[in-house]
Amino acid sequence: MNDLYDRYAVPPDREFAASLKAELDARLYAPQQSATHNEMESELMIFKPDGTGPRRPWILVVAAALITIVGVGAIAVIAVRDTATPAPADQPSSPTTVAPTSTTAAPTTTVASLNDEEIANSTLLRAGEFVSGWDFGGGAPFSMDGNVAAGLPACAPYVDTVFESPARPAVTDWQGFTLPPGPAFSVQYVVVLPTEAEAIDMMTAIKEPAFLHDCLPAYWATFHNTTPTTYIPMVEGVDSEPPTLNIPADDMWVRAYDGTVNEVPNYSRFVSATLRVGRVVTIMEGYLSTSTGDTVMTLDDYAAAMARVVDRARNALAGTPQP
Repeated sequence: MNDLYDRYAVPPDREFAASLKAELDARLYAPQQSATHNEMESELMIFKPDGTGPRRPWILVVAAALITIVGVGAIAVIAVRDTATPAPADQPSSPTTVAPTSTTAAPTTTVASLNDEEIANSTLLRAGEFVSGWDFGGGAPFSMDGNVAAGLPACAPYVDTVFESPARPAVTDWQGFTLPPGPAFSVQYVVVLPTEAEAIDMMTAIKEPAFLHDCLPAYWATFHNTTPTTYIPMVEGVDSEPPTLNIPADDMWVRAYDGTVNEVPNYSRFVSATLRVGRVVTIMEGYLSTSTGDTVMTLDDYAAAMARVVDRARNALAGTPQP
C-alpha cells in the first residue's frame, strides 16, 4: 500500500485501508450480492479521509488497493470508470436452418448378371431364329480341340488363342440345325472368354491366312483318326471372294467357300461368319446352295440370323437374356 500512496501522491491513511479491506471482505463473501456496479462506485466514493469529499486520486488508490489486497477477484466486484459505458446488448444470432433428415433409404440399382455358362447358352439361337424351315438337329460333338491342335505343327501356334486348352480357359456351347429331310446341316459354336482382350486375340489369330490355309486343312484331316470323333465348327473348302454382310458385331470375319456335305463328292456353296461381341465369339455356317445350284438359304436370311446372334450375345452380357 505504501507504494500506492507514493505513486498517487496521497497521504497514508492506515485506518482508511483497514476500513476498505473490511468492507471489501464483507462484500466478497456475502451470500448474495445485490449491489450493482454503479451502487458500488457510489458507496466507494463516500470514503473521504480528508473530509473534503470524493476525489479522483482516492478513487485510483481504492482501485489499486483492491488489486493488491484481494487480487484479480476484486476487479469483478467493482468497476471504477470516469464514464460508465453500458455493455452492448446481446445481438440475436441468425437463425440456422437444419435440413430435415430423410428416413427413406436411397433406391439401389441392381444389375443382373449371368455366369459364363448362362451367357453361352443365351447366345444360342432358339427355334425359328435361324432360317425359315430349319430346325434343331443333333450331330457329333463340336469343339476346337486344343489336344488335337497341339499335335499338328500347322496348328501349334494357335493352341493358346483359337483352340480350347488349359492355357486359354473358356466356356463353350454349341447346337446344330438341320433342314428336313436333309442332309443340310449347320452348327452354331459359342465361346465365352474371360476377357475381351482374349476374345480379340482369338479373332486376330483366326483371321490369319496361315490358320485358314495350313491349320484348318490339317485339323480337318484328323477327324477320322480321333476317338471319339470331334468335329471342328469350320469346314475345309475352296475359298472364294467373301460377301459383304451387314451384321452389327464388334468384329467379324466372313468366309465363302465350296465344300462337301456328308462326304458327298459334290461341292456346295457355303458362307461362314465368325463374330465377336465383347468377350463372346460365335462361329456359324450358312448353307447357300447345293451342288446343282438349288438355293438353300439367301445371304439376307443368313445375315438376319447372325444379327439375332449379336443381339442375344449383347443382352446376355448385359444380364438381360432373351428367352
